[in-house]
Amino acid sequence: MIERPTPGEQVAGIAGLALILTMFLFAWFGFDVEGDVPGLDAFDAFSDWFNIILVFAAFSGMALALVGSGVARSPVSLSVITTVLAGLGTLILLIYIISPPSLGYLPGESIDLSRKVGAFLGLVELIALTVGGYMAMQEEGASFGSAADRLSDQGTQQHDHFQQPPQPPAPQDYQQQPPAQAPPAPPAQEQYPPPPPTQQPPPPPPPAG
Repeated sequence: MIERPTPGEQVAGIAGLALILTMFLFAWFGFDVEGDVPGLDAFDAFSDWFNIILVFAAFSGMALALVGSGVARSPVSLSVITTVLAGLGTLILLIYIISPPSLGYLPGESIDLSRKVGAFLGLVELIALTVGGYMAMQEEGASFGSAADRLSDQGTQQHDHFQQPPQPPAPQDYQQQPPAQAPPAPPAQEQYPPPPPTQQPPPPPPPAG
């Protein structure tokens, strides 16, 4: 039976779901031109590496709400992963909002983009995702230091496992050799009774006087 998610896990799950929907449905940046020009969603406005951070942060928040932190099954709990990814995404998106990205269509020329509602919604959702992940960390008693220690311990155990040479197997002939047995004793010789002593004839009587 799946336990009910904690308040921190609920906040992270809702924020992650809202973030992934905002990345698809809202324009994050647009063009400063007249007319009805569609804006750019997150996948068109940002580089692939930043979109990967956003997607992983959103899905880790949703997984945190669905299956829990998983601290007993992995060296680093999902709450720590969610907090780190969402916090990193928040800082990067804040930099993009302060200095919007630009698109280059011609060599040496670029077009500056203006901020749209999707960028501000994404910033709010990333902040909520960071807060939810940190709340889940506090609820389970996890910390960044303990996660680093678990990773270090696991790396040390794997290093020792690979450094230890395997024990050579015993020789095949030695394993199949039967235990040594004592040689059989020689059969006992039959005992015969000794022959009777030979009787010598009595000496002759001495001659008469």
